[in-house]
Amino acid sequence: MSNILNFAVLGNGFMGKKHIEIIKSLNTVRLSAVIDHHWHEDSQDSFLAYPQLETFLEQDTDTDVVVIATPNYLHFEQARELLQNGYHVIIEKPFCMSVEEAETLEKVSQKSGKSVFMIMQNRYAPISVWLKNLVVSGILGDIYLVQTNCFWNRNENYYLPKSWKGSKSMDGGTLFTQFTHFADLIFWIFGDIENVHSRLKTLRHKNLIEIEDTGIATFDFVKGGMGSISFTTAAYEKNLESSMTIVSEHGNIKISGQYFDKVEVCHIKDYLLDPTIITVPDNLENLRQEYHTVTEVLSQGKPSDISFQEGKKLIAFLESVYRTCS
Repeated sequence: MSNILNFAVLGNGFMGKKHIEIIKSLNTVRLSAVIDHHWHEDSQDSFLAYPQLETFLEQDTDTDVVVIATPNYLHFEQARELLQNGYHVIIEKPFCMSVEEAETLEKVSQKSGKSVFMIMQNRYAPISVWLKNLVVSGILGDIYLVQTNCFWNRNENYYLPKSWKGSKSMDGGTLFTQFTHFADLIFWIFGDIENVHSRLKTLRHKNLIEIEDTGIATFDFVKGGMGSISFTTAAYEKNLESSMTIVSEHGNIKISGQYFDKVEVCHIKDYLLDPTIITVPDNLENLRQEYHTVTEVLSQGKPSDISFQEGKKLIAFLESVYRTCS
């Protein structure tokens, strides 16, 4: 493998465009191809365009990594096919729709010798890193309560007729499509979860979608303490809140902002907040940082900091929310 990694992007939708933008901005990687039947090739493009995955697999000669940014229900099959054909893959959230799919991908990855990277970019937000360090270092002491709120707006312009969005089989559910990154932070920062219970309802979007638009899940942390995630896509007209509140032995914290870029409350025993950790990155910076990690793993042999085990735990939690709902 050369020093410059060649990346292809499968899917040129909302997230696909973001991945293309990031790849073009990095000097350690090169965009070799875009795979999408809606792509109109420009003579100025320095990469190849393929209308479908099968054409790419037949004709590609130099791509190392394929970024999968297609609808949820396609991720598993496309990742498996790409791994079997000798490509590393980066998979947008949700990387799988079930633990069974995740376990299958893990086996295919091991057999092919190719890596699977899961997009979990909120882990790279400076405030997320700061909060995890507070927990791991013991500064907060015992964790008593973690409350996560995700109150967003998604309307008829988002849930279009005949779209995969809102379909039970193709979308999977609001937690899979909208709020996976927030659920991942709960695991990453506070550890394993048990005793999951949930309530799910469709309130504003009854005639638009087959999935829930509002839900509450409660759980216990294996290490002690309890938590909840309340979520909705039924907020009136615009996004209302993304926040996480922590009540602990030695203090209280509340972080917020769409990219968790605000510290609203930091009241901790014998602790003074360093204001330099409160940075407001552009909306691609966290994802860009994950790309740096991917290139270090593939080019320098560094271990990946997001394992299949972590991915499976996250998917198992999402499955348990839908399995235990009332």
